[in-house]
Order: sequence, then C-alpha cells, then structure tokens
Amino acid sequence: MAAELLVLRDRAARGRRVLVDAGVGPAERPGAPWCPVPGRLPEALAEAGIAPADVESVVLTHLHEDHVGWSTTAAGDPLFPRARYIVQHAETAALDRSDPLWQWVVEPLRATGQLDEVRGEHRLGRVVTFLPTPGHTPGHQSVLVEQSDGRGVVVHRTVGTRQALTPRPGPGGGRR
Repeated sequence: MAAELLVLRDRAARGRRVLVDAGVGPAERPGAPWCPVPGRLPEALAEAGIAPADVESVVLTHLHEDHVGWSTTAAGDPLFPRARYIVQHAETAALDRSDPLWQWVVEPLRATGQLDEVRGEHRLGRVVTFLPTPGHTPGHQSVLVEQSDGRGVVVHRTVGTRQALTPRPGPGGGRR
C-alpha cells in the first residue's frame, strides 16, 4: 500500500484546505495488524507546508482503518484541531459500537463537536460536493470537485489507498 496525500485547496473560499481521508494512523491504531503503520500523514503534510491547524475540513470517505487513522492522535485528541470531520450519517449508523473505530474516531470527534454527520449529497463551498456512493460500505461517499468551466471530477477512494479521478457525466450521460 502506497501512502498518498490528497488535499483540495478551494481558492474561491479563501484557500480552504480539505483533506480527503486521514490515512493509516499511528502504530497504536486498530488497523495495525494489516496496515503499514505508522502512517506518514503528519510528515507528508509538513513536507507540503501544511500544518494540522491549516486543514479546515477532513472528508472521511468511509470508516475503515486505512482511511481514518490520523483523525485523532494516539492520545485520542483530534489531529486537526480546527477541522470539521465530514462523514455520512449512514456510515456512523452502520458502525458497530463495539468496533474499535467507534472509540478511536466517532466518540472523540463527537465529544469535541467536530464530527459532521451529513445525510446524502452535501455541498462544501462553491466547488466541493460530497456524493453518497454506497457499496464498499453503507455510507461511503465520494467527492465532486467542480471547475469554473462547468467540468467536474469525482474523487473516490478505491481498494487500498489509491484515489481515482473520474470525469463526471454531463447532461444526457456524456462526459463533461
């Protein structure tokens, strides 16, 4: 599994930084038996010149260990202190309360008031929209990034940590 960093910068909204997924996480995470821990997200952000406090939104495409690991620190504090963490309500509703991710991610983010559990399509600013894409998990979501010329790109997380960029169909099913 290759570690990849996807940060969207919305120049139309004062340069808002939106992080798509929070990676594998520290060695103490529940995914440690099968994920390459510790994850490098904090280092990768620093190399890109981005401090955790610079991230305004973290999109959790789904609640699997390799996508939410750095949502909180090993101590249970949000890694991104100013960020809203956005996940589909269907995803948290489907997560078993005995799953370690409930204690590592959902409870701490709810406790700080930073977890936004959205229902269905949700817009963030003028160019980023979250689209429900259930299948991999009940509440999986993808990210639509729209450009000023009307074209869009759907960012979705696939098996492993690679992201795929797919042109969004235009009116009548054609590609824009």
